[in-house]
Amino acid sequence: AIPEPTPLSVNLVSRVLPTCFGACNGQLEVRASGGNGAYVYSWDSGSEFALANDLCAGNHAVSIHDVKGCTLETSYSLGQPSQLT
Repeated sequence: AIPEPTPLSVNLVSRVLPTCFGACNGQLEVRASGGNGAYVYSWDSGSEFALANDLCAGNHAVSIHDVKGCTLETSYSLGQPSQLT
């Protein structure tokens, strides 16, 4: 029997909140594992790397594809500091 690869999975490596209320300089970084390797990342912000920069607060989706076309999609929430009053 041909062994099947382990399921494609993703873990959040780091989350950096925007520095000020309303700023769009946050970061999310993920790391894929399992599947068939040679991962391609695609963030809703347009980034094609494991690290997405210049993010505003809110939910950010990422799709990960391996070399055989298997896909995993997930999203992460990015908060922000309170507004100064």
